[in-house]
Amino acid sequence: MRQGVPLLHLSRKDKMTLYAAENEGEDGNE
Repeated sequence: MRQGVPLLHLSRKDKMTLYAAENEGEDGNE
């Protein structure tokens, strides 16, 4: 996860979006 963005300031939906986006990115790099 990016440490630059405080997760507490994000909504639950925003968190899920970030997790999904980063997880897809990691899977794509393999």
